Amino acid sequence: MKLGMIIYYRKNILREGDYMLTKDDKILIYPFSYKAFSIVKLLVENKFNIIVATEDGTGLIGKDIAFSVNRKKSDVSVLKYSDELLEEVDLLFIPEGYIGDPINEGTKDVLQKAIKTNKRIISSLKLDEENKHLLEYSKYIDLLTTKNLKIDSYLTRIKENRLSFFIPNIPVIYVGGVFDIVDNNYITISLKQKFKENGYRACCIMADNSGKLFDCLTFPKNFINNGLSIEDRIMELNNYIRACVELIKPHVIIIQIPFGMIRYNKYFENSFGSYAFMISQAIKSDYFICASTPELIDSRYFKELSSIFDRQFNSAIDALHISNCELDIPMINRASKVEVIFSNESKINDIIGNLNKDLNFKVFNVFMEKDLENLFQDIIEQLG
Repeated sequence: MKLGMIIYYRKNILREGDYMLTKDDKILIYPFSYKAFSIVKLLVENKFNIIVATEDGTGLIGKDIAFSVNRKKSDVSVLKYSDELLEEVDLLFIPEGYIGDPINEGTKDVLQKAIKTNKRIISSLKLDEENKHLLEYSKYIDLLTTKNLKIDSYLTRIKENRLSFFIPNIPVIYVGGVFDIVDNNYITISLKQKFKENGYRACCIMADNSGKLFDCLTFPKNFINNGLSIEDRIMELNNYIRACVELIKPHVIIIQIPFGMIRYNKYFENSFGSYAFMISQAIKSDYFICASTPELIDSRYFKELSSIFDRQFNSAIDALHISNCELDIPMINRASKVEVIFSNESKINDIIGNLNKDLNFKVFNVFMEKDLENLFQDIIEQLG
C-alpha cells in the first residue's frame, strides 16, 4: 500500500506519481502524544513499518500506544527516543499534536540530526520565522503547506468564470459533533478507506493536515480566512467542492467539520458553530455522523441535540459515535486549560448498548472494527 499519492507535492520535493509513504519505508514517529493516536493507529492497521517514540516525562514510554487514550491494545509500544532509532529508519514523521511549543529544543535537535543524516522528513510542525530555514532541506515535506496543485489550479479557473452555485449529485457525509475531538480524524479517514475497500472513490475534506497521508484534502485557505465575509467563504468552499467533484469524480464526499458545531457554554463557544453553519450552506449533508463525549449519556439529550442540528444545519443525526474522551470544560475562567480524560473503553460499550435501545439512529464505537463495518453498512443502506 502507498499513501499520499500524487495529490500532495511541493516543487522539487515530490514529483507527480511519487508517494509520501510506502510499505518499503521504515518510519519513526516522534514525538508521540494522545493527539497523534488516530493517525498512528491507522498506519498500524495498514501494516506500515513504524517505530513510535517520545521524550522523557510523558508517562508513555514502554506503554502500548493505545494506553495514551485508554483503548484496546494495538500491540505497538512507545519507545524512548534515541539517536540509534533515528539511524535505523528511512523517514521521520512528526505528527500534528506534538508535545511542547511549536518547536521545542528536543524536537529541533531531532530534526537537525535527521537532516544531518539525510533522512526524509514529513512534518506537521508550525514553524516560526526562526526555524523556517528547515524548509530549505530538499527532503522536508511540510504538511501544513503542501497543496493539491491540480485542484488549486482548477479552483482558480472556476472562480474566474464565476460559475453558479454548485449542488453535487452524489451523497455527502458530515463527521462532527458538539466538540472537535480526536476521534473525528479516525472516523473520517477510516470511512474513506472503507469506501475504497468496497470499490468506491471517496473525496475527504478535513482540518487535520496529517490526513494528507491518506489522500485526504484540507479546507481551502480562503475558507479558513477570517478576514473574508461569510458569503465569500461559503462560495469558496462550494467552488472548491465543485473542483474536487469534477477532478476526482468521487462516489461520495466526506467532510469533517472543524471545531464544535454549537456553543457549549458562555466560556466555551466553539466558534459559535460558525464553521458548521458555513459548511451546511456550502453543501448539504445526506448522512451525519455525530461524535460525542460520554459525559451526557441520556437518550433525551441526543434526541434534542439531533433536533438542534436539524434546525440549524438541516442535518439530523443519522449515526452516533460515543468517544471515551471526556473534556473537563472550564466553567469559570475562559483562559483555563481544557483537560482531557479517557474513560475505560468497556464503559463506553455499556453506554452504547443502553443508548441503542432508545434512539431511532444507531450508536457505535467506531474504533471497534465491527462497529466501523456496521456504520459503513448503515450508510450504504440509507444512501442506496
